[in-house]
Amino acid sequence: MLLFKRVVRVQIGNDNEGVEINGSSDTNQHLYVTFEVKRDLGPKPMEGSVTIYNLNDHTDSFIRNRGTRIRIFAGYAGNVRLLHDGDIRRVTRGFVPGGNKTTEIILGGNVAKVTSGIFTQ
Repeated sequence: MLLFKRVVRVQIGNDNEGVEINGSSDTNQHLYVTFEVKRDLGPKPMEGSVTIYNLNDHTDSFIRNRGTRIRIFAGYAGNVRLLHDGDIRRVTRGFVPGGNKTTEIILGGNVAKVTSGIFTQ
């Protein structure tokens, strides 16, 4: 069963360029996107994955070659919130039965923010 008016927006890019992918329960208008984000209150960065089905070759190539940061927004139409803002650890391309292409993105915490901060004493 599809969830009524459920939406997801995935932003992928770097400091200079990016791509935004929209998914929803209405797959006639948007791409089919699944995701899992593991939240933890401890010091470990959040982990998870995003799978996008049937991306065109140009967008898939951009994600695999130039995408460094990923942001995931999800919710219902009119009430979408940021769930994850972090780095891309790995991107793999595959196929599922029926001939659909998949692009799976493994998420990591935002290591760039942690390692590039400025500290003063």
